[in-house]
Amino acid sequence: MVICINVDGKSDPFHAYAGINYFQQTPDKEWFQTDAVLRVSLGNFLFFTFLAVVMIGVKNQKDPRDSLHHGGWMVKIICWCVLVILMFFLPNEIISLYGCGSRNGYGNAIASWPILGSWEEATSKFGAGLFLFVQVVLLLDFVHGWNDKWVGYNEQFWYIALFVVSLVCYVATLSFSGLLFHWFTPSGQDCRLNTFFIVTTLIFAFVFAIVALHPVVNGSILPASVISFYCMYLCYSGLASEPRDYQCNGLHNHSQAVSTTSLTFGLLTTVLSVVYSAVRAGSSTTLLSPPSSPRAGNCYSIFLSD
Repeated sequence: MVICINVDGKSDPFHAYAGINYFQQTPDKEWFQTDAVLRVSLGNFLFFTFLAVVMIGVKNQKDPRDSLHHGGWMVKIICWCVLVILMFFLPNEIISLYGCGSRNGYGNAIASWPILGSWEEATSKFGAGLFLFVQVVLLLDFVHGWNDKWVGYNEQFWYIALFVVSLVCYVATLSFSGLLFHWFTPSGQDCRLNTFFIVTTLIFAFVFAIVALHPVVNGSILPASVISFYCMYLCYSGLASEPRDYQCNGLHNHSQAVSTTSLTFGLLTTVLSVVYSAVRAGSSTTLLSPPSSPRAGNCYSIFLSD
């Protein structure tokens, strides 16, 4: 919520914190927004890095440290909140170093960290692509479990339900692509790059369906349809991030509403991915958990209960 408020620029409550604002001349609002996000990010980084380090070497749930991972939720939540709040009292130099010194108090580039800045940019791009890949894998895992559960009923009703859901996903994908053509390829403008991305996404959606229905694969159309819709959303997210004054970005007339919707949908997708990955990792006997784990079981029952 802190990040969402500051990105939208509707609130600027952080200039009063001693760790942020001790300038003779107050920086612009953009600097405060970026700095607040970095401080929340640093708090999360320290908290989860500590938990990850503590859990190194844990082989089974007989290890005393396992209780720290599976229990103590209220204590961990309180510690997380306190740690994030403390980040707002750190000196600006520490936050600048964490952000690779890309900005100073007045929004100008800091020339003393060019190597770190380039490394940060490259790492961020790689990490963003890796995160999207992980989201696709998690989505595939979930949809395959969903498909197997409905097929396992071995009743005509569930087969029809699978077909209807798949059809809805494909109709939504095609409709979404039409909107993308309308928004990002305005008439009278040379927007061949945008057209290339949209058409390529549609081609991939068609390829997914062909591969899923091929006799060698003997798959299901449901995972292909869901992934096709998700890829179309990713295409929209990428095109919507183009500069607002770009001639091929037709969202500039209602950018605020679109930005809020994109931010909400992206946040929801991220939260669901993290929750599902945690449940999946904690209950799978084939991926991350040892076979002897008493918590091992079928994680799909949590999401797809009878």
